[in-house]
Amino acid sequence: MKKYKILFFVLILFIVSGCKSIDQKIDDSREQVEKDMKEVSNINVDTIKRDLTYLEANMEKKQNENTLINKLNYLYLLGDITSNNNSEIKELADTYFDYLKDKKKYKNKVNSLLDDIKSNEDELVFKYYSNYVIYEVLGPKINGYKEMNVDESEEEIVRGVNYIAANIEDPTKDNEVVDRISYYSVYLSKCEKDNIKTLGNNMIIYLTSLKAEDKSNVYKYLNEILLSYNLDLTY
Repeated sequence: MKKYKILFFVLILFIVSGCKSIDQKIDDSREQVEKDMKEVSNINVDTIKRDLTYLEANMEKKQNENTLINKLNYLYLLGDITSNNNSEIKELADTYFDYLKDKKKYKNKVNSLLDDIKSNEDELVFKYYSNYVIYEVLGPKINGYKEMNVDESEEEIVRGVNYIAANIEDPTKDNEVVDRISYYSVYLSKCEKDNIKTLGNNMIIYLTSLKAEDKSNVYKYLNEILLSYNLDLTY
């Protein structure tokens, strides 16, 4: 009996230490992923889709565990940092962590969530991405510039209009673009000229929604202004 008790406690110790090992890997990975996410170019729809595919394809491959945990942390942090970013993707990330510690118990739940996500992947991924970018990246930048005083000048207006024209299709290309496009959007919104002010206000609306219809409104005013300033329309 004593022998069996010893074996039992050894088994328990092994299981607990195994779980701690996974927890440590998750914590270590999260530190690095958080650093990587400070560069906004590392956050995009295609990466989210690729990571979802990787999670599904590598559920049973322990030799890929470290890479899997990195990708899982990426998806997890996109939802965890933003309080309103609740979705099937966030639930998948939470459940997948449990799956790594108890595969038998959580395997069916993970597969079910993966199936649900695949049935509406494009919409769910874009919403997950845009919620993070709007509330954690673009929103704070825009709010940070709203208190600035504007010394309106034709030169700065032209510079701002040109910058928006050049970057409207990818306003989160990198940290520099996020900063400058936010600045110019707020700058133009504070100008006295009605068409310039309208462009700036519509650009702010677009950057805080990332909706296609809001981008279309920006283009309408942008084209008019580019023509009025005789600027290049090939952006």
